[in-house]
Amino acid sequence: MVQIIWMYWGSHKRCRTEPMSEVLRLLWSSYPDAYISFKEFRKGFGDALSGRKLEKMYNFFSEAVGEFKEYVEPRSLQHLCRCTVRKTLAEKKIWIPEGVSQTGLAKPLQSFVNLEKNCFQLEV
Repeated sequence: MVQIIWMYWGSHKRCRTEPMSEVLRLLWSSYPDAYISFKEFRKGFGDALSGRKLEKMYNFFSEAVGEFKEYVEPRSLQHLCRCTVRKTLAEKKIWIPEGVSQTGLAKPLQSFVNLEKNCFQLEV
């Protein structure tokens, strides 16, 4: 993910960032890690970038993954379940899209597990 963010910074002025944003969204949707706060982001990149550049990169990250949080927060149970289903299928060497369709989950849940954009989300 860090490489994608660096690629964004190196190319955002001369090319479209939508493909990088989509890759970042897909990666983030498949990780069970807690949300990265701006404070953590600054701690990791702060020495290498000015405050304004750091803020722009963090905004790119936040917009791409669709989350804006002030603090570190664990991922939702819904997200962790998605990661577990995907990990289990991968460990059993079952191709994810076909394996998900064989689970018997409802179509909206299959879309969610398959990381489809604008798919079913439970409202908490």
